[in-house]
Amino acid sequence: MNMKNKIKRIAAVLLMVTLVLSNTSAQAYADGLLSIFGVFGTEKLETTVLTASGETYEISVSYDQEAQIPEGAVLNAVEILEGTPEYEAYVAEAKAKVASEDEEAEGVKDVTYARFFDITILYDGEEVQPAKPVQVEIKLQDDKEEETSEDVTYNALHFTEEGPETVDAEFGEGITFEAEGFSVWGIVGTGTITVPFVAGDGRT
Repeated sequence: MNMKNKIKRIAAVLLMVTLVLSNTSAQAYADGLLSIFGVFGTEKLETTVLTASGETYEISVSYDQEAQIPEGAVLNAVEILEGTPEYEAYVAEAKAKVASEDEEAEGVKDVTYARFFDITILYDGEEVQPAKPVQVEIKLQDDKEEETSEDVTYNALHFTEEGPETVDAEFGEGITFEAEGFSVWGIVGTGTITVPFVAGDGRT
């Protein structure tokens, strides 16, 4: 192999390595022992986590560049407190949703636990919605564990303009689910209330 061909081969190898490391889409041609090769770049998706905390909760949102959330955005979460008219309104909506989904279940489902959060992502004071679903985790520090029993089921509810929607969620140390957008979200526990049959002679 003469010096000219050696230089061509070295240059081609260096070009290939440079293209791979830079993730740049390209095609390169080489003479001699090297044939046509292509390098097709893929964008590295870095995960960003925003967190908002209160005295008894911590909420985090994880997303990548495809969500198109501007750099510098912040997560804002406000709990809707028990005893307020707004809280009672969301409980009523949750009960109606639970009842509509459990029409064929034995007994009557009722809400035994409920916490609601108005969650937003803000950028320059304006609300931002993700371009694709993002992952949300809510950790609650309260007495939910004491209320947990085999008869209680917990669900994540998203309250939209069309009404509440039940969202698939994983329950562990926290409650994790995918969110397509943000407004009011609720963690709702439902239990079955058994209505006893009373016979004419007063026996159950």
